[in-house]
Formats: sequence, C-alpha cells, structure tokens
Amino acid sequence: MTLIRRPHEGGAYWQQDGTFTEGVTIADALRLTGADAGGWARICGGSAGFGIRDNSNSNNQVYFANATGAAIFRDSVTVGGGVTPPVIIVPGTAKVSAKYSSALTTTYGTGVFGYVDQTVGNTAGAKGVLGGAYSSHTTGNVAVLLGVSGIANAKGAGTVGLAVGVLGQMFQSTGAGTVTSGACFYADTITATGTITTAYGLYVASQTAGANNYAIYTGAGAVRFGDEMTATQNPLTAYPASVTVTAGGTPVGTVAGVQTMLDGSVYQVPEVAATPGFDVRFNFTGIAFTPNAIVHRSWYDGTTTHQVTIELWDYVTEAFVPVSEFEASLTYEVQQLPFPEGARWTSGGAAIVRFNHSTGGNASQDMYWDYVGLWRIA
Repeated sequence: MTLIRRPHEGGAYWQQDGTFTEGVTIADALRLTGADAGGWARICGGSAGFGIRDNSNSNNQVYFANATGAAIFRDSVTVGGGVTPPVIIVPGTAKVSAKYSSALTTTYGTGVFGYVDQTVGNTAGAKGVLGGAYSSHTTGNVAVLLGVSGIANAKGAGTVGLAVGVLGQMFQSTGAGTVTSGACFYADTITATGTITTAYGLYVASQTAGANNYAIYTGAGAVRFGDEMTATQNPLTAYPASVTVTAGGTPVGTVAGVQTMLDGSVYQVPEVAATPGFDVRFNFTGIAFTPNAIVHRSWYDGTTTHQVTIELWDYVTEAFVPVSEFEASLTYEVQQLPFPEGARWTSGGAAIVRFNHSTGGNASQDMYWDYVGLWRIA
C-alpha cells in the first residue's frame, strides 16, 4: 500500500510494531510493506485516520490522534475470531483498499469502517461517516459532485446473491430508548442561494440491465405521496361504478366524484355518533386485469385517536381483509397501498374496497374522497 500525504507543521509521528519514533517531517510518499500478521503501522499528525488491514481476521477502526500521537478515540469491529492490529493513515490522496483471501462466515468484509458512540446528550446528533464534495472553481465546468459514492462490482466468475451500491439500515436495539422517526434513507431539503435548474429529492435512472427491471420496488407498507403524482407510463386502473354507505351520515356528492383525481369534485360522508362511525364501500365492476394496489386521495377530518381501516373483499373467505390504516390529517393525502396478487380479490370483474371506521364515531367529523381506484402496477 502506498500512502501520499503532506507534512503537518510541528512534525509527524510513526509507530512500527510498538516502537514509537518522532520525526521533524515525514516524506510526501511513504511505502508500508512487509508487515507480518502481527505487525502494524500508524501515521498521525493531528488529523483523523481510519484503519484497514489486508487480513481475513480484519480489525477495522476509526482512530483519532492528537499532535503527540496519543489516542483520543478508538473503537473497532472484529472480523473472524482474532483481533489483528490495523494500519492507520491520515487523510490525503491515499488509495485505501482491503482484500479478503479467506472465506468470511461471521460478518461482512469491511474496506472502511466508521463508528460513533454518542454516550451523552447531543442536540446536534452524530455521524458515523461524513462524505463531502465541494466545488470552489470560478471558471469552467465541473461535471459531477458526489458527496458519497457506493459501488458494488461483481467482477468474478462466482455468483453474488445480492449486490447493493448503498445499504441503509436503522436499529433501535434496546427497549429502554425511543426513536421518534426512523428512516433507512432520508433526503433532506435542497437549499440554494444561486440557481438550481431542476431539484430532485430522489432520481432513479432507467433500469434495463435485468431480466426483470424495476425502477422502484417496495415490499409491504403504504406508499404516501405528499403532492401530485405524475406518471409518463400509466398503470392499468379501474374506478368504482357505485358506492354503498352501510353506516354513516347522509353522503354529499356522487360516485363520479371519486373516479378522477384532482377534478374538483369529491365524495363526503359524515361520521355518526354510533358504532361503527361509518362504513363506506366502493364497488368495482368490469375489471379486466388482476389488481395489486389500492390508490386513493382522501382526507379524514377526525381526531388522532380515531382510525379508518382500508379493506379489500376476499371472495374466497367471503370477508374483508385489512390492507392499511388511514389516520386523521389536515388535508388530502395520496396513498398507494400494495397487496398480494391473486384471483381472490376479484370475481367476474367485480371488487369491493371498504373504508371502515369500526369504533364509535363523532358526529362533528367527516371523511372526504377525491379518488379511489384499483391499479395494477408492473
């Protein structure tokens, strides 16, 4: 491994196999070679470094050092059964890599490992790994700035079960704590004092390399759009032919109000002070495809203690099956609710979607629908 760095003022420090040596400067290019399985080297000079080790029992570390080379913070993760000292380097133009020639069965092989343990309260938070790409040029163009780039390259003859460029995980690993909101991926608000021609919270390029291609693929869980949704290639859709209010107040509007989104017409049902608060069923006919999602734009003007269950009629068990829940909100919300494909949800082209307020209602609350549809999403 070859490390390229610039000297720090006040000298630099080098430690090889437990022998500490102070130097006035350190060469701009330093080659570390020949370390045996127990050997390790560290270069430090008032900057943060990170550890790497070409060993199947790799001990990858985040290492901070002060001007004298003393450790301020250090933590590690061990791969395999043993702890092997790492090579610690200062930031610079060094290329860092790790090769694993032995099979790893207990955990991932790790090229760079960043770790922060926040043991006291901190309103600013903590970041395990921070990547930044800055541009201060005043002439010419810069094609791309990438704060963090993740690449998974399967370049051998073997089979890879799953190749992922970037993996986001979130845990709450103790019952004593609370996470108010958890997200595996979070796109913050884009800010600009200059000009951004087009801003994207998430941009997915065309996916054509696979036998089956999905630009976005989700498992169970509601998909919520906080604003208008635009599709350049329309999915198969069906809208209800009629609506039945089994329980609830006198409806306002007609079924035509839920057949087109954002057309200015809606369907409204008041809640009643009884149990259930309301039971509204949207009846579909003539469906010529197998649906796999309920899509609706609705507004429940209720309280946070009341919930509406969105259900689908199962023609095999002859009962309604819950698909999702809908809570009170301040305005209309769009939800795309996937459900498992199958012939059980339709019969002769017919289907029923129910919005059910199964608990006691409040006569001052209402439910509004702008759109209800059954879709087939590829």
